[in-house]
Amino acid sequence: MPSLGMQLISEGKYIVFGSGSTQLLNAAVYALSLNSSMSPAKVVATAPYYSLYRGQKQLFNSRDFSYEGDTSLWKNNTNSSFRFIEFVTSPNNPDGNLNKGVLKGSDVKTIYDRAYYWPHFTAIPSPADDDLMVFTISKLTGHAGSRFGLKCERQQDMNCYETLKAARMIGREGSIFSADERYVRLSIIKSKDDFEILTNKLRSLVAKEWESNPASI
Repeated sequence: MPSLGMQLISEGKYIVFGSGSTQLLNAAVYALSLNSSMSPAKVVATAPYYSLYRGQKQLFNSRDFSYEGDTSLWKNNTNSSFRFIEFVTSPNNPDGNLNKGVLKGSDVKTIYDRAYYWPHFTAIPSPADDDLMVFTISKLTGHAGSRFGLKCERQQDMNCYETLKAARMIGREGSIFSADERYVRLSIIKSKDDFEILTNKLRSLVAKEWESNPASI
């Protein structure tokens, strides 16, 4: 299979198709965990991250691996007594950074989540050539919808989710992605009309805050 749009080097690699990233991500973790006599393997990721990285332990009730928090907690503690599986989201969502693996060592395995490694999301500096990469077609076709990261800056808006909920906008709390409560992820599934509804609600919210307290905006 030729390299797709110069995004990845496929020569010498196996390509596995799935009906969603949930199955593929968990299959990768499961396969890497089974190759270790040091079970359960420790799964880590750098926040903010896809919530499945943490939730798959409960979702699949696996005894072969456990989620062990943010990668930074283990940066200087990757000894040979444990197998580590590090998730690396590159480009990262929402900041778009082309992250690299943090942990090093013979017992560290890295899974690169390349869901946003498409030219309309980020510049492609070179074809990806990692040992294990996960791509998703839904981001390219638009079937996954659009997602926006929002941060509430005002001191009184410590919980951005509740602030938006009061304005009849339902997002996903930052804590789901191990981010601060000031962050919320908003998703649009359907069409351009939904985006206009969202922007109108945001304008209305800002306008009300400006009228009630101009100094806070």
